[in-house]
Amino acid sequence: MKRLEAIAAFIHLHNNERVLFVASYIPPTGPAFTHDLDAIFSTPSPVIIIGDLNCKHIAWNCTTNDTNGTALLSYCTDNNIIIHHPDLPTHHPHNASPSVLDIALSRRCPLSKLISAPHLSSDHNPIAGKLLLRPSTVVPKTILNYKQANWKRYKSLLKDSPLPTHAPSSTIEIDQALTYLEGAIHGAASQAIPQLKPPSHPFILPTSLQLTLSLKNYYRRRYQRTRQPIFLRVAQMLTQSFLTNLQLIQNAKWHSFLRTLHPQKSPFWKITKYFTSSSKSIPPLISNNTQIYLSAEKAEKIAEQFERSHNLTLNLSSPHHTQVVYHTVQKHLSPPHPQTSLHNPTSPAEIRQHILKLKPKTAPGIDKISNIMLRHLPRHTIDYLAKLFNSCLLLGHFPTNWKVAP
Repeated sequence: MKRLEAIAAFIHLHNNERVLFVASYIPPTGPAFTHDLDAIFSTPSPVIIIGDLNCKHIAWNCTTNDTNGTALLSYCTDNNIIIHHPDLPTHHPHNASPSVLDIALSRRCPLSKLISAPHLSSDHNPIAGKLLLRPSTVVPKTILNYKQANWKRYKSLLKDSPLPTHAPSSTIEIDQALTYLEGAIHGAASQAIPQLKPPSHPFILPTSLQLTLSLKNYYRRRYQRTRQPIFLRVAQMLTQSFLTNLQLIQNAKWHSFLRTLHPQKSPFWKITKYFTSSSKSIPPLISNNTQIYLSAEKAEKIAEQFERSHNLTLNLSSPHHTQVVYHTVQKHLSPPHPQTSLHNPTSPAEIRQHILKLKPKTAPGIDKISNIMLRHLPRHTIDYLAKLFNSCLLLGHFPTNWKVAP
């Protein structure tokens, strides 16, 4: 090492992988330190360097740039190394403004957001962070593979699940019966319908774009705090640069995807269908026999209609109208009279007819029972649904589970 002072250690993990952890210090002046960084990052293992690097740059919330900071930023940009920094200053000198000198550099080593902890009497605050090396506790997202579903087994499992022979006679029994029925459907689906992990295509921004975005956010915060126009212009310039470079990357990715297409493969024809299908145009609005095409004018007309529809109508009605409304509300709020029978009860055939009209690809509700599952319900389950619906109509009860929206 020509300039960088460091103490390094390998951290061995349970999966036989190891991480190189380097506690470092770079003196304020001296020869170039990039060769020292090359020596550290030459190892194939994940690397994290943390310490007082004496590099100032506005990219990590310093007020000014210096030669070391510019060199470090250029080195990290060229070598895809991530710079981690706290939001608050770490160095509080007696004769100068505070700055962020204690930062971390990482490659293939996830690190949480660093914080500056003012726990010591030194003019340098220690920085704290977490190495995110443990497996994520988030349950991976899975979807049901209906193409490989065993619907015969699904129906057989539902037929074997015992259902009450009598119709529910109280609101509590209705809620309990619905909960049991949902559990039976979920149990049958878990055994008859396989699950698969949906394909993911994560798009990771290059380090240069990440730094551009960080600089843009920095100047935007500076403008919000100071309201100086120069900071706003710099933020707008960086935003335009970010969007231009992002568009170039997306175009390159799209061209690379097009080169992989082959006329004998299905993705080729899916793309062809997308471009050859006619686009649906949004029709104009008609107001006072005038057609409105522009989006801004449409929004204005809709806002005017919305305002007219929500004007208060107090003291605009007659006493008779007020009395009718009052009696209607009281009738609605009063407990329903118990009925002994239904004039037009529903039937399993009617329920089956409505289920077949449901769109199969509609997303399920909070109960996670899709329309495809309903389409494959056996006869005896639909018979019990008819009893359940008729009990709801007879008692005037809407099940509690159905009142919860996702």
